[in-house]
Amino acid sequence: MTCFITVNDRHRIERKVYKPEEKMRIVMEGLSGAIEITELCRKYNIATSRFYDWKEKLVKNFDLLPIILDSFLLLY
Repeated sequence: MTCFITVNDRHRIERKVYKPEEKMRIVMEGLSGAIEITELCRKYNIATSRFYDWKEKLVKNFDLLPIILDSFLLLY
């Protein structure tokens, strides 16, 4: 899904809206250590601050992580 943010009449900035499953996959990829966070953010065209926001939310909901992971693994 994509949303458009209008800066002015001539310019629109396209921003992808990520689903929760996509956010979790990206955070898990970052936590794996296989890729630098800056490279990961470049790969998915997100700000590093957005990655860390997603990571913080995942950590805050850590007690739900087993349920989330089970759901995530069922998707892939």
